Amino acid sequence: MMVGRGFPIGVAEDHSVLAIPQAAAVFDGVEGPLPLVGELRNYTPDLSEYDVVDSIRLRTWYEKEQEEGPPIAQVLESPVLVFAANRSWIAYSEAVAHRVTVLENGRVSYVIVEERTRAAFTPDSVPMFYVAGDSLPAYRALQVDSEGRVWVASPATGEPAVSQWRVFSQEGLTVEVIELPVTSTVLDAEGYRLLLLERDSLDVETVVVRRLTYGRPE
Repeated sequence: MMVGRGFPIGVAEDHSVLAIPQAAAVFDGVEGPLPLVGELRNYTPDLSEYDVVDSIRLRTWYEKEQEEGPPIAQVLESPVLVFAANRSWIAYSEAVAHRVTVLENGRVSYVIVEERTRAAFTPDSVPMFYVAGDSLPAYRALQVDSEGRVWVASPATGEPAVSQWRVFSQEGLTVEVIELPVTSTVLDAEGYRLLLLERDSLDVETVVVRRLTYGRPE
């Protein structure tokens, strides 16, 4: 068995704590994918009780038949748990599918599911002891704004690199689609005011406020 350390994700307005206490995978000696899975729990403020919210895949290894020892460094794919918190909302996605779960005060409020395909993963080179993932993560970044809307960023494309950010309402409807340089990250939004973290060529960070007009930040 492989056991990974847990970690907290966020704290809601009612002071409940969303966390993954630990993740585990059981080796069965059969060739194939081996997910490292953990329970996503919502704890009471004093951490004495909890409810299980979801089961999260944190990483996927590849176990080879009749090979001794754990499949360290044989990575099939490395799911990234992207998440964000704002006021009473917490949103997260495993990034292995276009699916975002939004919690309000620790309870599932709504789920966004997009019918999209993941971009192919075509690295220049992969060490022989690795098993390359077949595609890039579904989302590069995720944010929930002060109105409970969810912002998701696709993997960067083009040169200079640009990410498409899609905005969803609490009804799960697309309300805005904008493109931002990969050096810009959405921190928050309210109405048409957009709070961004921008990085220059020297990775110096600046927080700026811009106004959205016809899908473009000004």
